[in-house]
Amino acid sequence: GMVVRVYNVDASVDSIAVYGSTEEQEGELLSTVENTGTEEYVDISVPLTGKLGSTVYLELVAEASGSVWVKQEDGSLIDYLFHHVYTWNDTEYAAQLLTDGIMTKLNPTCGIVTLKAQPKYAEAVKGTPTIDGTIDTVWADAPAIDVNTFSMGSNAATGRARVLWDEENLYVLTEVTDPILSKSSANAYEQDTVEVFFDENNHKTESYEADDLQARVNYDNEKTITDGLSTERFISATAKTANGYLVEMAIPFSIAPFSSGQVIGFDVQVNDDGTGDGKRTGIANWNDLTGMGYTSTAGYGALKLTGDRTETGTTTTTGGGTTTTTTVTTTKPTNVTYGDVNLDGKVDLTDAITMNKYMAGVIAELTPVQFANANCDISDGTDTVNEADATALLNFVIMLEKALPVIGTN
Repeated sequence: GMVVRVYNVDASVDSIAVYGSTEEQEGELLSTVENTGTEEYVDISVPLTGKLGSTVYLELVAEASGSVWVKQEDGSLIDYLFHHVYTWNDTEYAAQLLTDGIMTKLNPTCGIVTLKAQPKYAEAVKGTPTIDGTIDTVWADAPAIDVNTFSMGSNAATGRARVLWDEENLYVLTEVTDPILSKSSANAYEQDTVEVFFDENNHKTESYEADDLQARVNYDNEKTITDGLSTERFISATAKTANGYLVEMAIPFSIAPFSSGQVIGFDVQVNDDGTGDGKRTGIANWNDLTGMGYTSTAGYGALKLTGDRTETGTTTTTGGGTTTTTTVTTTKPTNVTYGDVNLDGKVDLTDAITMNKYMAGVIAELTPVQFANANCDISDGTDTVNEADATALLNFVIMLEKALPVIGTN
């Protein structure tokens, strides 16, 4: 079977229906769930099955109803009832009620879903190394990622990668086992190189978006990068080792500061000129074996960022004739953009909506960076997120507040 998970369901949505078929795009109704408005997401099980690489047909239909007060020309108000249908694929089906209020098309036309293998998964712990071609002690805490599955050739160079992160950068250390080092080819991809593929928003698209990156470094620290971008987009360092070479990279964020719990699309590739004559004889990968990682992010693995920078302090309490000193460790992001609760790089009404969903319990929790950004009213001297913060954010959006955070009276 198949499970469809639907996120960020608006409170006005009454129900979500799933239509589908394994045979044709004109799907039939498979399941309907009511929206309670209290969950971060809704899981819907449907009886669609297939084999790896095959396709099924799927459509999601959300129905929303409600009412709004509409002011008439004479100043009076009327209660206007509305009913809307939202779809993933079939816009004609969704528009029926908006045009004449009549639904003449009973079943929507489904979109096409290709069944793929689950990508490999890894985690990156928090830490900030120095990018200098030496292995700092902070790398010891980072889990290893084996880059040893061949998409081309065999018995070629392989690698072992580790990943760290902080709010500013993703750090990748790759140790390559390669007895013959060569950069004889004029083509960088045919030299002995390490490539890191990076999809910050994990959209897994068939073509590159603005946040996507292919960063390539050979053993002499000569950098090449995605067409149209500058090699200044990332920094690197290399060193030769007894068994081959190592490459360190630091890749900065492009959308928003990195945060704990974030999942990004990620892959590492090792290119090998095994004979030293300027021809690539082998390619080792972590996850993507399609050979298309330089144009498509669809085959990347999933990398989750875990842990946060901690700050340690002490509190002292006195009672019963004794004094107790307690060590307190707290988590605090290094970058705060007050009001940017949804981490899209700007502060607008969508942030106020995200804040209200959190306050209502629709969103179970905020990441540390989101939580820090949501603390828009610091006049109470606390790091809590409450109604005062929601009010401050909304007032800023509608321009009643001049700046965030609110310290007193702006």
